[in-house]
Amino acid sequence: MNAPVPAPQGGPKRPIVIVPSGMTRRDMAVACVIVLGVLGFVVGAIYSTGTATPRNLIKGVVRGRSGTGMREREISLAYKTGRMDTKTVDTGYYLKVFVAAENREYEVMVEKDVWDAKKDGDTLEFLRPPSEQR
Repeated sequence: MNAPVPAPQGGPKRPIVIVPSGMTRRDMAVACVIVLGVLGFVVGAIYSTGTATPRNLIKGVVRGRSGTGMREREISLAYKTGRMDTKTVDTGYYLKVFVAAENREYEVMVEKDVWDAKKDGDTLEFLRPPSEQR
């Protein structure tokens, strides 16, 4: 009781076109090169942001210390929760550092534990002030 299939109307049958499925070796090679290139850029970006620029990192000899012992209160407010956090930070500790390469003395703000650890004649590596960075 199957109905007969009607004959196609309007001319000859279309030819069957066979399209190969899947990817060729060339397509795989191009895809691998693109993935490796993108991955290389991401790894390079992560690596470069984690390091300070060497020309802005300078090293000198500690020649003096001054400390007012002043403290600052840092207040932060969480936007979504409205919670306010406070933290006390020691900011009144300075080391006078002489950089022989530039024949100049810098006054560098340091944390209390660095201030306690460094004595006259010790070396200190620090970032150049933002206004002088190259």
